[in-house]
Amino acid sequence: MAVQIVDQLGAYLHYWAPYVILSWGTALTPVNIAGWHGNIFETVYGNLYPANIHPVGKDFGSIYRYGQPDPVKDVNPYTAEDLYSFEFLGTMYATPLQIAYNNPYGYAPFAAMNYTVSSSAGVMPNGYPYNGTVITFNFLPGMVWQDGAPFTAIDLNFSIWYYDLGGFSSNPYNPSQGTVTYAPGIVFNYTAVASNPSFDFFGGAPGLVGTYVPPNDPYQITIYFNTTSIFNLNNVYGIPILP
Repeated sequence: MAVQIVDQLGAYLHYWAPYVILSWGTALTPVNIAGWHGNIFETVYGNLYPANIHPVGKDFGSIYRYGQPDPVKDVNPYTAEDLYSFEFLGTMYATPLQIAYNNPYGYAPFAAMNYTVSSSAGVMPNGYPYNGTVITFNFLPGMVWQDGAPFTAIDLNFSIWYYDLGGFSSNPYNPSQGTVTYAPGIVFNYTAVASNPSFDFFGGAPGLVGTYVPPNDPYQITIYFNTTSIFNLNNVYGIPILP
């Protein structure tokens, strides 16, 4: 009965005022959509979801404001722990894929324009074996960060190892070492990371064994697992990509 009342209230508000009702459980989050385009109806959840928001008649610009039942406590994706911080962070960072608007169990392109998932066994380009799921994301060419720097699969690769999605406490290819040299001048200390892990992402992709971005194609990344879990794609599709 309570859910029906909330749904009905949301319908009234949307009818009588230009508001989108973003709901989490029975909490209503009103969003003024007067003069804006880009709000998508999420059929299964029964609410309207903002995507590609822009002023009517323009491609970008202005300020889009929306409220939340609780304040944002942390805008650092590594250290954030609460729901509403992550809801806000979701408006700041792109992810490889996003949930499809017409199917909450499906995926739609975001930073990656397409992807493939397969299972096999072999040797990764770094010479180490794998036996499980192989996921390849192909990023949309030509994307840039706000400062004009290229936005590529290399950024996702960095983010995966920065968050330590594999949950490693030492170098996965040489356990006697506590560090991983990601690139010249970039070293991750996984012994230290394990003692101060990211709340949401540390160990978020169990079975991860490696990643690879071809030197001649910075818009493609392949992620290797030592497990064929059906959750492997789910564990990496929504990673906030860091610059």
